[in-house]
Amino acid sequence: MLAPQEVQRMLSLSALSWRAKRVSRELGCSRNTEWLAERLRRHTGNADVVRQDLAR
Repeated sequence: MLAPQEVQRMLSLSALSWRAKRVSRELGCSRNTEWLAERLRRHTGNADVVRQDLAR
């Protein structure tokens, strides 16, 4: 689980057009973690909707 600061950093780097591989190297996390950040961004931080996406 990522800390809120890590998610914010991930979103900031993505906003700078960093690709998932570069972000994952910078933060020391899996590239799949980018999926989570993208879903949080898409659903404006609504974690319950993201949870529903994960359940599917």
